[in-house]
Amino acid sequence: MAGYGLLLASQPLPAPTRRPDVTPDGDPRPRHEVAAVLCDRRVFRLGLLAALVDVFDEPFLAFAIAYLVTARGQPAGIAALTAGVGLAGGVAAAAWASRVERAEITPSTVAAVLVGGVAAIVAAPHPVVAALGAAGVGAAVNLAWISLETRVLTLRPGQAGTTSAMVSAVAQLAVLVPLVAGVLADGAGVSTALLLYLALALVFAMLNWRDRGTRIRVADEEALRSSRR
Repeated sequence: MAGYGLLLASQPLPAPTRRPDVTPDGDPRPRHEVAAVLCDRRVFRLGLLAALVDVFDEPFLAFAIAYLVTARGQPAGIAALTAGVGLAGGVAAAAWASRVERAEITPSTVAAVLVGGVAAIVAAPHPVVAALGAAGVGAAVNLAWISLETRVLTLRPGQAGTTSAMVSAVAQLAVLVPLVAGVLADGAGVSTALLLYLALALVFAMLNWRDRGTRIRVADEEALRSSRR
C-alpha cells in the first residue's frame, strides 16, 4: 500500500477547470445547488445501492470465514483461502473492466452474480463451491462499484463532486450491518448472520431489477468529459 501511494503521488494530476455559470442546457446555474442534489431522489437511491455494496466488503469475508469453520467444519486455512479467492475475483474483474476500451455492465446481471455468490457460500457443499462463490462476490462488488461510480459521475452534469459526496454520506449506513450481524451471530449463530447477508444481496438485486435493460458503459471518456463541463 505504501508503494502504491508513492506511485500515485508521482502521477501528474490534470489542472482544475473553471465551471461555467450556465448548465449544459444553457440555463443559469441555480444558487442552491447542494439543496438540489439533496432533493434528488436518484442520489439517495444511489447512496442506498452504494451502502449495499459496502456491506460485502471485508467484514462479510470475516463472517464467511467464521461460518465455513464453525458451521461447515472446514479447516481454518481452507476457509481463509476461500476469502483470498474472493479478493482475487474482485481484482480480476476490476482489471478486466479497466483493460477493455468500452465495457458494458448490466446492473441486474451484477446483482445476480452477487446473489449467486453469497448463496454458494451459504450452501457450501464443498470448499471449491464456496471459493467460486467468494470469487463471484468479489467480482460483483468491484463491477458494481464501477457501475455506481459511472452513474454518480454522470447523473448530474457539472455536480459530480457534490453528488458523489452525498452518495458517500448515505452509504455510511453500511457500518450498521456488521454490528447487527455480530449481534445475530452471538445470539443465533453465524449461520443466521450469513442469512442476513443473503437477504441484503436479494434486496440489492431487487433494487437493480428495473435496470435490467440498462447497460452501463465503463471507460466511456465522452460521458465522463461531459460530466465535467
